[in-house]
Amino acid sequence: MISFTQSIGWIAPLFFIVLHLVRPMLFIPIVLICIPGGILFGPVLGSLYSLIGLTLSSCLFYGLLNRFGYIQNRFRRLRKRWFGEHRSLNVKQITILKLIPFMHYQLLTFFLMERSSSFKDYVIKTIWSNIPLVLVYTLIGRSISTLSPLATVVFVLLLLIISYYIREKYEVMKLRDFVSKKQVDRVEKKVRMREFI
Repeated sequence: MISFTQSIGWIAPLFFIVLHLVRPMLFIPIVLICIPGGILFGPVLGSLYSLIGLTLSSCLFYGLLNRFGYIQNRFRRLRKRWFGEHRSLNVKQITILKLIPFMHYQLLTFFLMERSSSFKDYVIKTIWSNIPLVLVYTLIGRSISTLSPLATVVFVLLLLIISYYIREKYEVMKLRDFVSKKQVDRVEKKVRMREFI
């Protein structure tokens, strides 16, 4: 991908942004696009192009979910399987989870959609939650471009191993592991009070 993108010259940024748009259909993890963005375009332009691509991809996702109810139902089932029936994440939690390599980006985008009062609110939250993700992986890509080939291979292997381990641990997390005991107790108390009334 890198040599092809470099060979097409001034069209490369457009191609890179389009790659972000088709990424979900090709099941390509975001990390595997943002890192080459840092190598190809540098930290500033790579971050900018990735942010534009991810934002447009999220807007497309928003449109698809609003248009096709069965896709929304699929993501509700996925949310239930990964996080439980009534789990809701705030924007800060979503931002942190997006930093986990190979995390289900579209599912986190679905959480953002549920937390948004309008399309404009959704776009603003999407941009803010994507900035750390884009900066971290684009800067990693820029750093990799200065490493030797052996160091790059070692780094990528370590990244894959760590991300696999984190993902496996993440999938079995319970609600009490993710939020404080005080918050869970407060919610349980409210539920018991409602049942009593």
